[in-house]
Amino acid sequence: MHFDELIAKAKLCAKTGEHMSIPASWGQGRTVFGGLSASLLYTVMQSHLIGERVLRSLNTNFVGPLLVDVPFTFEVEVLREGKSVSQLSARLVQNGQVAVFQQGCFGADRESKIVVNNNDNHIMPVPDDLPRFPSIEQGAPNYTSHIDLALARGHLPFTASKDSHTWGWMRFKVSPESISDAHLICLVDAWLPAYCR
Repeated sequence: MHFDELIAKAKLCAKTGEHMSIPASWGQGRTVFGGLSASLLYTVMQSHLIGERVLRSLNTNFVGPLLVDVPFTFEVEVLREGKSVSQLSARLVQNGQVAVFQQGCFGADRESKIVVNNNDNHIMPVPDDLPRFPSIEQGAPNYTSHIDLALARGHLPFTASKDSHTWGWMRFKVSPESISDAHLICLVDAWLPAYCR
């Protein structure tokens, strides 16, 4: 199931109160890939906003395992709706227990005299010729069947590397029609942490 389909289903389930489950193809072992669950919660929180407010901060806590192929529900609470800032919290509840908890701060744009120049420079090589993350058949987590990872620096997990850094590129293997904050939240968590010996 494509990421965009899961986002659409999350919006519907949050509105109707229906249960939702995530297929094993989005798993990381027995649990749902954390980037996906964080994206779903963000999407559900965002649907409760009043007016045009953009994400200013987001904290996600993985309280317990969110199991694949097991139904769960969304709970959203508007903590405060101010003149220019909205504070919300959301939970994924599975088997009567909170699995993932998130708090978000959304704010309206404000006029400012501060100007920060964007720096588009980076030190990573272009991804075309970089080695790709191994396939699921070679031991990669299931969710990597949906996300393309190109290793620019460092080593893959469990390779007895002395280097604790891993840098690389990531993208959805099937391109979405457009990229939203939910897509970026999912991709930010795509790289597995580096394991050094």
